[in-house]
Amino acid sequence: MSLPTAPHINFNGELRKRDEPLFIFDSRLTRFGDGFFETIRLMNGKLNFMERHHRRIKHGIQILQLEPEESFTSSFIETEIQRLIEKNELTKNARIRLTCFRSGGGLYEPAVNKMGYMIEMSGMELNEYRLNDHGLVIDVFEDATKTTGEFANVKSCNALVSVLASNWKKKNDLDESIVLNAFGRLSEGTNSNLFIVRKNEVFTPSLDEGCVAGVMRDVVLEICRDHQIRTHESQFTKGDLINADEIFFTNCSMGIRWCAQYRTKKYSPTLSVRLVEYLNDFISR
Repeated sequence: MSLPTAPHINFNGELRKRDEPLFIFDSRLTRFGDGFFETIRLMNGKLNFMERHHRRIKHGIQILQLEPEESFTSSFIETEIQRLIEKNELTKNARIRLTCFRSGGGLYEPAVNKMGYMIEMSGMELNEYRLNDHGLVIDVFEDATKTTGEFANVKSCNALVSVLASNWKKKNDLDESIVLNAFGRLSEGTNSNLFIVRKNEVFTPSLDEGCVAGVMRDVVLEICRDHQIRTHESQFTKGDLINADEIFFTNCSMGIRWCAQYRTKKYSPTLSVRLVEYLNDFISR
C-alpha cells in the first residue's frame, strides 16, 4: 500500500517542492509526452535491481535519441536518487520514478535533443513483496491497441492506450485489463507484464508482441529458470486465457499479482505463491 506522495522532487539536480511550477507551456514533455520513465522500488533501504534499471535507462536514452550530460552515469543516478530519499526522509520503503525527457521547444522536430530528468517518490508500507490477498478480476480491452517494435518496449511518457484501458476497467468494475497489440494478440496489463501458467510451465508475450521490457518480467523469467520451471516467450491470444491454469501480472512496484477470474474462467495462485517466495529470496541474496 502506498503512503502519501513525498513533498520534494529532484528536478535536474535541484531539490524542489512538488507543488512548485516546473514546466513552461511549450514543454515537450507536456506537449508530446517526449520522454520515458523508470519505476524503481526502494526496499529495506536498498534500491532493487539497479543494474537492470540502468541498462533499461541507457536503452531508453538511445531509442529516444536523447543527449544527456556526460555526468549522467549509473553512479550519478543513484546519488541523485539518494539525495531525494534523504530530503524526504523516506529511507526504508518507497516507490521511485525517474523521468527522462527532451528539453527545449520545437514542434515535432525538436529544437535540441538535450535531456532533462526528474525524480519523484512516494512511501510504501511493505518491506517485502507480498501476494495480493484477493485475486484480480480481469478482462481484455479492445478499443485501442499497442504497436509493436522496439519503441513499444520503452516505458514511454505517452501512454494513452494504458490510460484508456485503465479507465475502461474502472468503468467495468475490473481490477485489471489486458491490452492487445495491433494484431489482436495479448501484449500486457495496463501497468504490468502478463504471465500465463499451463501444466506447470510459464508463458509470457515476447518483446516482439509490443509489451514493455519490464525489469520484473526479466527477474521472474530468471527466477523460473533458476528453479527449473520451463518458460516460453511467444504469441498468445484470448483463447490462451481460457486454457490457462493460472494468470499473474508483474511490475517492480507490486511484484506479482495473481488473477482470480477472467470472464467465467477462475484460477488459483498455486505457482504465484511460490514465485513470491522465490522473489523475496532472490532480493535478499
